[in-house]
Amino acid sequence: MSNVDKAFSNNMVEFINNVKKGGIPDTETISFKSPNKSNRIGVVKKINGYDFYAVYAESEDKAIAYVKSMAAKSIVFGIVLLIISNIITMFAVSIPLKNLKYFLYQSSIQKSS
Repeated sequence: MSNVDKAFSNNMVEFINNVKKGGIPDTETISFKSPNKSNRIGVVKKINGYDFYAVYAESEDKAIAYVKSMAAKSIVFGIVLLIISNIITMFAVSIPLKNLKYFLYQSSIQKSS
């Protein structure tokens, strides 16, 4: 049994071999169960210029939690950005409107006199 067989499940070993043979592009990911029965997501990348492959596997729960965290942060950032842009727009529009209101007020006084 090789070191790869001890660290990963059979379908991950097959995935690594398929990537090495060129049957699967190294941009693909795989979901598999680790030997301790936890769900994992793995990726295999060829290291350019060498005959080595980097294997990275992460807990599926951690990956999903990270994506959810980034989504929540993006939503909060978007809301803050929307509020700031509305405030800037409000000031940018209100100043010319005040001048226009003053101008209309002055012209109505001149017409009435």
